[in-house]
Amino acid sequence: MRKYYSDLVTRYARLYFRKSVIAAGHDYRGTSAVEESLQYFLPKDIEVLKAIYQPVIDEYYISNQVQKVSAEKGLAAETVWGLVTRLEQMVAIRCELV
Repeated sequence: MRKYYSDLVTRYARLYFRKSVIAAGHDYRGTSAVEESLQYFLPKDIEVLKAIYQPVIDEYYISNQVQKVSAEKGLAAETVWGLVTRLEQMVAIRCELV
């Protein structure tokens, strides 16, 4: 089941991985939460998450990106979904969404 905060966390992760300039406000807080959360991931896991969230074309849904990245990296889709879910939960906690 998709959590209510998934879209917001996706926005924060995309802003963070695309290195968008954020001055202040909720987006700054969210991108900071992403940065803090990534400290608990391995470098190879961060590369997988970067491949999911960094593409500039917003028409790609996260589910499409997960399938594409899992095929490219030779990982099970469940493993990649686990990384996405873990990041979402950690960011949601840091942003006090849950």
